Amino acid sequence: RVAITAGWVKKCQSLCEVMDKKCGREPPHYYYWPVIQPTDEDEPEVYEPDPEDIFPHLNSYIRATYSYCIWCGVEYNDGDDMRANCPGDTYLKHEETEDTDFND
Repeated sequence: RVAITAGWVKKCQSLCEVMDKKCGREPPHYYYWPVIQPTDEDEPEVYEPDPEDIFPHLNSYIRATYSYCIWCGVEYNDGDDMRANCPGDTYLKHEETEDTDFND
């Protein structure tokens, strides 16, 4: 199993923000875009959910809404194109594909 780090979540959040803004969409949930930390000590801290908890939601949203795979780094034409050309929705599925020798 691959550990989902804050770095993967931030990458997904940045992708969501850029793609949503490009399409004129608001984020479905506040944590779908990067969370801006308050600079004023008097402001309450913003709750950031655990990366392991929110990553599946972010990944599913990006895949379903934009046909984008973070593991491939590719925005596919549509869901059919992604299903035909992307190994799957997890890092491990991509690693399994890389172990296959396509040059035979």
